[in-house]
Amino acid sequence: MDRFEDLLSEYLDGTLDAAGRAELASLIDADPARREAFVDMVREHRVLSAELGDPAGEGFTRKLMTELNKDRTQFVRAVMADLKGPGSGGTRPAPKPRRPLRPRDTGTPGWVVWTALAAGLLVIIAVLMSIVGGEEPARPDRKTVKERSKPARVEPAPAPQPEIVKEPEPPPTPRPEPAPLPKPELPKPDPLRPTPAPSVKVEPVPAPAPKPTLVEPEKAPATLAEVAKLESVDGDVGLNEAAAKPGPLTAGFILDTRTEKSAAVIRYPDGTRVDVGGLTRLQDEPTKPGRVLTLNGVLSAEVAKQPADKPMLFLTPHAEVRVLGTRLKVDSAGDSTRLDVTEGRVRLTRLKDKASVEVAAGHHAIAGSTGSMTSRLTRASSGLIALYSFKEGKGGIVHDTSRAGAPLDLKIENEAAVKWTSKGLLLGAPTMVASPGAATKIAQACRQSNEITIEVWVRPATLTPAGKDCRIVTLSADYLNQDFILGQDELKGPARSYFTRLRTTSTDLVGKPALATPDNTLALKPAHVVYTRNAAGVAALYVDGVESAHVLGAGSFTNWSEGYRLALGNEFGTDRSWLGEYQFVAIHAKALTADEVKQNFKAGAE
Repeated sequence: MDRFEDLLSEYLDGTLDAAGRAELASLIDADPARREAFVDMVREHRVLSAELGDPAGEGFTRKLMTELNKDRTQFVRAVMADLKGPGSGGTRPAPKPRRPLRPRDTGTPGWVVWTALAAGLLVIIAVLMSIVGGEEPARPDRKTVKERSKPARVEPAPAPQPEIVKEPEPPPTPRPEPAPLPKPELPKPDPLRPTPAPSVKVEPVPAPAPKPTLVEPEKAPATLAEVAKLESVDGDVGLNEAAAKPGPLTAGFILDTRTEKSAAVIRYPDGTRVDVGGLTRLQDEPTKPGRVLTLNGVLSAEVAKQPADKPMLFLTPHAEVRVLGTRLKVDSAGDSTRLDVTEGRVRLTRLKDKASVEVAAGHHAIAGSTGSMTSRLTRASSGLIALYSFKEGKGGIVHDTSRAGAPLDLKIENEAAVKWTSKGLLLGAPTMVASPGAATKIAQACRQSNEITIEVWVRPATLTPAGKDCRIVTLSADYLNQDFILGQDELKGPARSYFTRLRTTSTDLVGKPALATPDNTLALKPAHVVYTRNAAGVAALYVDGVESAHVLGAGSFTNWSEGYRLALGNEFGTDRSWLGEYQFVAIHAKALTADEVKQNFKAGAE
């Protein structure tokens, strides 16, 4: 047997004398591998001694798990100090007599016995660790340490002992269950609380608290500021997609007049009034400074004086209308926006290129896709019910642009007989330009007001037409049934003149007697011809702003037919053709004054 093993066995049994201790210490100091083996065997001996009831090992056992995690150098120093005795700086109490673990007369080496016992202890520790969920601290393999401390040799099998468990085979063969060893009685576990291992403090992991259910408080509905009042509603009008009713208007409102006859009036706190006409959409823009309305359609407004830094703005698809305080009308239709100013001054800016013009009272300007921004004298348009400006430039339809009621468009019967010019529509051969259906809106409006104005800009093509009673404008069914006629050269009337016949309850079915201008008032040049008749029965004919004839008549329009059609250039069912160029035609359900007629003459045909 190796001398180191004999000395180690006697040291572990507590029978090694001082000389043996010195010899064992010198062997250990001379060989680091033996030092490692010696320290491991001392540690395992103490643990096993405590398990087998050795009182000297109880304190060490209780601290086993802690010391296994301590600095190994510190533990080695303590063991070596114990081996070398008090003189080396360590202390070791005198061993108490105890039962020997093997017969002294057997030939089996003591280290083999201790190795077997250590293996059993490791199994027990592994079982305990698995119960508390821990892991056995890593330590050197005993077999590896022994192989490093001495040359390889074949050891005899250990004698069977009732208390000894055979050393387990190396993996992967599973270790056999160890024989039960006496264990200190452990306290019964509390069923409500797990018992941690003696040397490992296991903190109970609290169950995650359930997340509280957040109940959001009900949000109070946002209160929008009142910006204006809807003063009146007429016809089919929508407010924010619902049916409109008079009442407060909040920021961001959207107002729609859905038919030609629909209308609404908006009143602001400062007295500003906005009148919205048929087929118009108006939207408040609260995010922009000042008072801003987006417009698609037509409106008239009387705007109170506004702060210079916060003007009232009307925005259309084509232009911006900036108002500080005035009376005006904005008409956004097709590809242009028209501004008419009645009072004050307003700036019109085209959005496309930022070109602008300042428009004064009595003037208007148009922001189109092209062309110059020019302020022009505004035409009087009171009671306007039908308007034809002949700006189409092509096609077979002349559009009613009055925006009063349903449009009364006119159709060209023979497009080959006409020619579009820079000024309007030229009729070079007999044809008719007429409404496909009845001109009901004209008859109804004039019967209600008992007034009318027929206004044209025309250029005759001949001084002596082949047929008499040439029709420039007519509202009729045929040459025997007419509500009114404006024509050239009445049969048996003045030559080279304009004439008008108007049916009332005091005339016949064709409106005779006629009112005509004097001879030779007609020339082959553009002329502004206007016929007016007011509710008092006073009728007048104007040529280029000057009154040429007047008469006091009687009767009313109550016998007018709502089924008659409006026509230009001829009479229905007969040859009463007129040849020439149309530049402008308007029908008003109101009699313009002499000053208004002059104003429209100055404004021209634009």
